[in-house]
This record gives sequence, structure tokens and C-alpha cells, in this order.
Amino acid sequence: MRLIVARPKRRIGNVPAEATRFVGRRRELAEIRKTLDARLVSLVGPGGVGKTRLAVRMTTDRRRGFAGGAWWVELAEIREAALVTNAVVAALDLRDLVLGDRKQELLAGLPNTVVELGPGTGANLRCNRTGTTLLAVEPNVHMHARLKRAATEKRISLQLLPVGAQHTGLAQGSDDAVVCTLVLCTVPDPTAVLTEVRQVLQPGGRLLILEHVRAPHRSGLGLLQRVLRPLWRWAFVGCDLRRPTAAALDLPPHQHRDRRHSHRLTAPTTKGTPHVDLH
Repeated sequence: MRLIVARPKRRIGNVPAEATRFVGRRRELAEIRKTLDARLVSLVGPGGVGKTRLAVRMTTDRRRGFAGGAWWVELAEIREAALVTNAVVAALDLRDLVLGDRKQELLAGLPNTVVELGPGTGANLRCNRTGTTLLAVEPNVHMHARLKRAATEKRISLQLLPVGAQHTGLAQGSDDAVVCTLVLCTVPDPTAVLTEVRQVLQPGGRLLILEHVRAPHRSGLGLLQRVLRPLWRWAFVGCDLRRPTAAALDLPPHQHRDRRHSHRLTAPTTKGTPHVDLH
């Protein structure tokens, strides 16, 4: 089986518009221009000295000189070093560069109320219709401000649940759809999370999953996963490329080797084991 990844259409840059007229600061602008060959420039200093205005003006002036545009990464709310990489990945839409089309396919036709486990800064909000109510199970408080802004921009009613996915506090059989993308590879106990999801889903409800799948040990992809695993876990806040997610989902052995990463789990309408359909 071949894995064919379509490159989704992407915006070029994300620099915010200047809110006020910019006056002076020529010396600082000239010094910043000298460093731009490095492609990454960080402006640091105490609050209120004009770093944001300098950055907006410089990137506005120079963004046409870069084929991929200039990208704005907001770090003011970051309090943990391990979250810097996540902030950059989210700002540049790097995860959706590969998985964007698959997410759109998987999450098409979501109901008006959706539970999402680990929404982070809101990368999946583009798949929700305007007016959707999103119950966001996100324990990382450093993600909350950006998630709230993203929900406001997309006119989505956000209800934040700052708890772990193992204990959401949602009532049994209360929800029709639960979204879980690139979460089971990070949580301490994926089996406990899936148990909680099965309790929360209504009869016939859906768990929509897009996750890493551990490749066979002797395969080239398996070797690559083992090599990347330590650095990957550090860069992406505990994400484990070798997590046996397929086994946690009780997939049959032949499906463990499927390289497609999206799975649709439907809760049973009667007592029994939930089944998984691959898409």
C-alpha cells in the first residue's frame, strides 16, 4: 500500500496588520536588517519598549523577499521551554502541511456540538462550522489564550475543560462526537483515555482519530522512528512515535500494518465491543 500525501494550499505568512502609524526607530530597524540572513530573528526585552511594533514593521517591509513569506510566532504567553517548538509548529501550520487534507476528510460533517481532546491552540477549528459548540479538553493552560482567540475569530462557542483526557468530567453517554488528533501519542495512558471516551459517547456516537502508528520493528520506517524518538519526544512535548496506538484501539493484526493514520471508531448501539472502520 502506498501513502500519498497531498500538499494542501497554504497561506503565505501570517504577519498582523500594523494597528498604529510607525515613527522613528531607524537605528533598530537597520540592526535587525543585518541579522535577517539567518531567517530567524528574536527580539527580547522588557514589556512596553516597542518590540512588537518593531517586529511588525520589519516583517511587513521584508516579507516579499522570502518565497514562503514572513511568519509571526507569539511567545509572550509561553512559560515552558518545551512549548516553544509547539508554538512555532502551530504558527507555521507545519502539522497541517502534511495532514491538513486528511483532517478535512476525517472531520467533515461534524455535529453542532463536538468534544475535542487536546485541541492545543485550535488547529482543528477550521474543520468546525460557524456556530459550533466546542467542548475543549485541554489541560495545558498555556494554550488557552491562543485557543480562545482562535475560537473567537472563527465564531465558535468554546467551553474550556482544563482537565486531562482520562477524566473529562463529562456525563456518560452525553456526546455524539469526540475528536482526537495526535493526542494518544502524548498522553500517559491512552487506554484510560479510550475508556473515558467510550463512557462519554452516546450510543452510535463517533470517535474520530488521527494518530501516529508504530511501524513494524524491522521496517525502514520503524528504524527511522527509533532514531527520531528521543528528539521528537523533547520537541513535541512527550509525543511518542513508537506508541502502539493501533493495539490500544484493538485493531486486528493486519490493520496494525496499515500506514494510513485516520481511524473512525463508532460506539455500539447495544452492549458489545466498539468497532473501528478504516478510511
